Amino acid sequence: MKIRHNKFLNFNSIIFLSVFVGLNTLLNSFLVQVKADSSHQHGMNMSSENGHAHKTLDVSNLNENPSIEIEIFPDKIKGWNLYLNTKNFEFISPNLENNNPNQGHAHLYINGVKVSRIYSNWYYLSELPEKDNEIEVTLNTNNHHDLIYNGKIVGDRILITNKK
Repeated sequence: MKIRHNKFLNFNSIIFLSVFVGLNTLLNSFLVQVKADSSHQHGMNMSSENGHAHKTLDVSNLNENPSIEIEIFPDKIKGWNLYLNTKNFEFISPNLENNNPNQGHAHLYINGVKVSRIYSNWYYLSELPEKDNEIEVTLNTNNHHDLIYNGKIVGDRILITNKK
């Protein structure tokens, strides 16, 4: 099965966001530029510059290959809502005995640093630094094997420029 590209984020997409908090009081305005990283791909090289190295599980020969596309939306109050659009992959609670290539969790990396495991399609990011931020998510079995499709880690990454 071919991995599909995210249609939500285009290379030069710009979202202007005004955040209103409190009783009709404008507390802050943000200009947020959201664009896909020019190296946007659904599989990161196995020798990733992020330094994360796990055992791997090759899914290239499966009839239903797992895939993921990241979508990110500014939260109405503060922060960001991250949506993980997966195909042929089910998020399940931790079970280290299960090594099913179509079930497990995701690993979230922000600017190359692993910050969390994710066990569902939605994740809230409370804040991001005021700079270009690389958001990367990889799919993993519950015993932390990186899923590999045609030699690349099954994952997605986007670049968000956060400016006040």
